[in-house]
Amino acid sequence: MLLEQYSASPRLFQLAGKLSFAQPPPISLLNLQGSSAAFVFASIFQSEWCRNWNHVVICEDPESAAYLHNSIENLLHPLNLFYFPSS
Repeated sequence: MLLEQYSASPRLFQLAGKLSFAQPPPISLLNLQGSSAAFVFASIFQSEWCRNWNHVVICEDPESAAYLHNSIENLLHPLNLFYFPSS
């Protein structure tokens, strides 16, 4: 499965490692195409270092936020994934 390949990526381990710091640095993910952002976030949410933490993802606009929310929801079927509209 594609999600498993993302989860096994050395780059994901580096990213999850940075997020596990006591004060994680700001991280920007650029040039991700299509659903690749959803796969990256789903893999981070499932990683052993980050799965018990709360995460906030900020998108450029409401449409991309809704798209990302729906994609992650379809990949993981989580019970506690929330979308906060700008209003």
